[in-house]
Amino acid sequence: MIDGQFYLVPYGVDDSTPARLQASSIPATEFRHLIEKLATHGRVLVLLDACRSAGLVGGADTLKEMASGNVTVLTSSTADKVSREYDIWQHGAFAKALLDAFSSIDVSHKRVISMGELSAYMRRHLSQLTNGDQQLGVSLNFESDIFVAGL
Repeated sequence: MIDGQFYLVPYGVDDSTPARLQASSIPATEFRHLIEKLATHGRVLVLLDACRSAGLVGGADTLKEMASGNVTVLTSSTADKVSREYDIWQHGAFAKALLDAFSSIDVSHKRVISMGELSAYMRRHLSQLTNGDQQLGVSLNFESDIFVAGL
């Protein structure tokens, strides 16, 4: 949060001064605008793997406030929690839960994963991987089959 607004802070951000931090970060309002523009062309799944990432979904001027039912958002953590990274996986718990979902959900009969299946699996598995310390943030606006899997 910078001046009461949520920002996405990318890897390698310049945080040497507050002004540089703000200039090299992405305001949630700008991110939201780009997602809304993309959603006019079809469904959009946003996978947001960032500490306190549910802050982008829950507050004012955020993704949850979008009128479009074409945007579903899965975040790696709640607004007040960090996202766990583990060297053994070479990525975070959110990425592990997502990758495990692709290989664990039974898709043999249809070769797709529905949003409901994906979000339920990730919610359960992310909590297990982090001993309950990290919870999936979900703004589910569509539940159709979205992933071709098991190829």
